[in-house]
Amino acid sequence: MSWIGYLVAIIGAIGVLLKTEMIKKLLVGVALPAFTQTTYFLIGSVIVVIIGIVLIFMGGSGSGVGSRRSGGEVPIYAGNQIVGYRRV
Repeated sequence: MSWIGYLVAIIGAIGVLLKTEMIKKLLVGVALPAFTQTTYFLIGSVIVVIIGIVLIFMGGSGSGVGSRRSGGEVPIYAGNQIVGYRRV
């Protein structure tokens, strides 16, 4: 699921790059639509990058407190001794 966040962030980053002068010089022969040169396009691209980053961290797998327990085992205690394990 976090691959969607990466995709959204990359699309937003491309939008931000289209606004820079260096990329404009590289794309001299390419006709870009006029709306890509507006300030609103830059603001929208930055917002898309932020949304992508949020999706990456919300949809991440394997590195959270809740993800350590899912699919694992927890010990069953009888006094101070472990007598078995239970799947969660």
